[in-house]
Amino acid sequence: NPSTSNNPLLLNAIETANKLSYQLDELNSLVQKARNESRVLNQYKDLIDKSRQQFNNELKAILPDVDLNAKGKKLSEDEMNALIAHAHLRVDHLRRQLTEQQIREEQNIAKAIEEQRIADSKLAHNQLQLEVQRVKEDQSLEIERGLQTERKNWETELEERLRRAAQAHSEHLEQVVRTQKQLYDIENAQAVEEAVTKERRLHSKQVDLALSKLSGIETALQGRIAADAENRRAKQYWLA
Repeated sequence: NPSTSNNPLLLNAIETANKLSYQLDELNSLVQKARNESRVLNQYKDLIDKSRQQFNNELKAILPDVDLNAKGKKLSEDEMNALIAHAHLRVDHLRRQLTEQQIREEQNIAKAIEEQRIADSKLAHNQLQLEVQRVKEDQSLEIERGLQTERKNWETELEERLRRAAQAHSEHLEQVVRTQKQLYDIENAQAVEEAVTKERRLHSKQVDLALSKLSGIETALQGRIAADAENRRAKQYWLA
């Protein structure tokens, strides 16, 4: 609707809605980034918990009747020897696993870094798209405001020209009337009437000519506004 599309309140409301939508998209991007980081941390936490549980299970398998967490509990010599022997075996086993674990950890870290890089790249791409969309919407609003201002200026200029033309025409008619009155005082009534009729026809042609010129000016102004709008749209497409 042309009457509502030029409403400044509507333009401001559209701009506010665009800003809120952009801020909401940014918030969603931040939430997604936090979820990705939390997922990586949870993976490491699960790995540590599993290692602790495995160690406790091994101790229970060696000393099933001993509660190692009980306070004041003393182990027998056989239990101590069994625990020490298992500890040595466990150390050797852990040494072998350490190298393998380091390799796996390096691979896991490299994989996690790559996943994080991909996630960050997606977030950066989404943020870039949001920024491009925001710039386009801001440009559209600025172009609409510019067209609205130019349209008002053109209407004001046209009204002023018409007012001046009407005033000049009125003053000219008054001058003609005064001249005709002087002629009427000098000549007879019939001669004055003929002169008045002739003068009115002449001025009617002049008025028609003036209105034709004004119509040409209005057409030229409309053409200029259309050309300016087309240039702005071409610039907008070029920037996009």
